Amino acid sequence: MSASLSPDELTEVSQESLAVLWSKLTTFDGRVRIEAWAYGFCAVQLIKFVERRQRRSRLRIGLEEGELHQAAPEVPTKMEFEYVHRALERLGPPGNEIVHLKHFEELTFDEIGSRLSISPNTAKTLYYRSVRKLRDSLRPIWNDTEEEVRG
Repeated sequence: MSASLSPDELTEVSQESLAVLWSKLTTFDGRVRIEAWAYGFCAVQLIKFVERRQRRSRLRIGLEEGELHQAAPEVPTKMEFEYVHRALERLGPPGNEIVHLKHFEELTFDEIGSRLSISPNTAKTLYYRSVRKLRDSLRPIWNDTEEEVRG
């Protein structure tokens, strides 16, 4: 598969990058040049986009070969994202902030601890406790079962 992007793909990844940058602008603290800060987010978005494209390609090849049992998980819909964000809001501080820092800003537990003035172990404990609460609150929406979560 070619690593170059079509004009439509380039537009899509650019828009995704701008959306992420806009949502993260309040986290810019000036410790680095804004160009370097933005580059990091854009690079992550590009990598995620290429990985999604590769998964879709493997899925398409698998379906063409009749490997229906190896289909990739569905891409979440806008409504599913809204459920997740609402559940995250209901989680409240500090859990929602820790999950946000871990998944949206991709910080390590050391970095989260430093930012929130707590130990990395406390950040990790609060993170896993919060993820468990999120999973429990979202389970009815996706009709998840314990077996599916473990398996």
